[in-house]
Amino acid sequence: MMAPAASSQVMLLDNRVFQTMFELSRDAILTIEPPSWEITACNIASVKLFQAARKEELLSKKLLELSPLYQPDGQPSAEKSRTIIEKAISEGQLVFPWRCMRLTGQEFPASILITRIEINGEKLLQATIQDITEEERLKETHQATQQQLIATEEELRARYNELKHIENELRASETKYRMLTENTHDIIYSMDPRGTITYIGPQVARYGFTPEDFISHNIREIIFEEDLSRVLETAKGILFTGKPIRTAFRTRDHEGNIVWLEDNSSFLTDPAGKVIARTGVLRDITEQKETEERVRKSEELYHSLAETSQDLIYVINAQDRIEYVNSCAAAALGKTCDEIINMDRDTVFPPGINLMQREHLNQVFMTGKPRRFESRIPLHGVTRWFDHILNPLKYPDGTIRAVLCISRDITELKQTEEALTASLEAKNALLREIHHQVKNNMQVVIGLLHFQASTVSSPEIARIVLDTETRIRSMVLIHERLYKSDDFINVSLETYLRDLVNSLIYAYGTKTYINVEYSIDKIQIDQSTLLHLGLLITEVISNSIRHAFPGRSVGTISVAFRRKDNNCVSLSIHDDGIGIPESCMRGKASTVGLALIYLLGHDQLDGKIQIECNKGTIFTLTFHYSSPKEEK
Repeated sequence: MMAPAASSQVMLLDNRVFQTMFELSRDAILTIEPPSWEITACNIASVKLFQAARKEELLSKKLLELSPLYQPDGQPSAEKSRTIIEKAISEGQLVFPWRCMRLTGQEFPASILITRIEINGEKLLQATIQDITEEERLKETHQATQQQLIATEEELRARYNELKHIENELRASETKYRMLTENTHDIIYSMDPRGTITYIGPQVARYGFTPEDFISHNIREIIFEEDLSRVLETAKGILFTGKPIRTAFRTRDHEGNIVWLEDNSSFLTDPAGKVIARTGVLRDITEQKETEERVRKSEELYHSLAETSQDLIYVINAQDRIEYVNSCAAAALGKTCDEIINMDRDTVFPPGINLMQREHLNQVFMTGKPRRFESRIPLHGVTRWFDHILNPLKYPDGTIRAVLCISRDITELKQTEEALTASLEAKNALLREIHHQVKNNMQVVIGLLHFQASTVSSPEIARIVLDTETRIRSMVLIHERLYKSDDFINVSLETYLRDLVNSLIYAYGTKTYINVEYSIDKIQIDQSTLLHLGLLITEVISNSIRHAFPGRSVGTISVAFRRKDNNCVSLSIHDDGIGIPESCMRGKASTVGLALIYLLGHDQLDGKIQIECNKGTIFTLTFHYSSPKEEK
């Protein structure tokens, strides 16, 4: 283990070594300390770089004082230096370009390496600065040289192209054509007057061949036999006209696949006019031909569909002329297709449809959106109903060129619709009459019960008869509402409740003035549900009217019917009376009325009943109900 004295000597020696390295470094090295980031140490290279007389001129200066106000990118040096120092402290080391300024005010470009160091627990930043003025000058010189070389290259290329053009004009040799074909996608070829290929471009490699596979072979060998006579006739027809030949033929690649080639060629003649060769360019048009074939088949399919359709199909252009009409439409209009095509629309269609049809066509041309309408058209002495669909036909740029019209005969559908409407009206009338008869029959029953009550001497029996009468009256109200409504299935709950409560107050003839408050969501209830709900409400309201307000001149009953989440509804009836016995609150139905309430609420409506005694009686029924429709 090294002795302390020896260790100190080693550390002293190391410090001297590092100090010597620091002073003798060719790069300017500065040490800056937070928080002011003043220069606390610098080497001789720093004094020379910033043209200071001695180190003391740099010490205690801030690095920012050795920089201009703004950097070349326009960002203030102060703002940019803060960002750089924060990043250097965070990352430990950072290299970046910087515009520095000597003490004489002269600016120069530099590359700065900032390194985070730690001495005796304190964090410092050491900046190593290199003057890159010479590098920048060399870079600018290099860029200028590059631009000059590019300009020279473009000039040489232009000169070369000019020379090539002159060469093309002056030389008509096989070598020239071979050079030209190296950079083209098409296949350049030449052949003698007998059709023997003397040259063909290397592009045949795309099809699995080499030029040697064709040279010295006759071109007839590569053309489909079905196309050969047409190609020869085309060439023969313009042999002495001097015009270029343009034709297309089929061949096969090395794997046997069909390839379509378009031939653009010309005959070369000697001064005497004798044909000495034929040169041309073969372009692959296989994809184009396949597309044309698909389009042709598609057109055939759509034409077949249109011709076999029982709908009236026709196309009207922007000039209001008929471009196309299918056989069905032509037959319906009493003409042939050839007679109708290119005729003015208003001379073909019956006068009764012209104005309406023109209005809808104008809308399609103006908006570019499809339209649909129905109309009656007299055809062959019979008026028939048609459903018309108008669709715009557009050019690639979106301009509407014509409108495709499809008219479907819906006469039988309209007749069926009218029959169904008549049948529905008859059934509605019958249903209305049924509700009326049921209401009348129940009114007769109520009348009999009322008469019976007047003949009995027992108050208890009279009360039972009256209770029965009010229960029937709640059902009478339902049928009366259904009879008066356009909807023979659903009844407005609010209207029904108001009528029901008023009839109960009137029937029991209480001396107490009862104020009724309503808070009811606009919900329509079907007849079956309302029948059970009405009987239940009758029992609860009747109980409040008879028992809640003894000896009082005024009482209040609040009726609320609310829509809840998950298709639930809640009925709440609250009176401010004396309340009901505790046994009733526990669900012990000690009377016929309460038994009926629980029977209707639990069994018929599948709901939950809660009875509370809080400043009167609060009755709450919650049950599931999906409303068929809501009032608007």
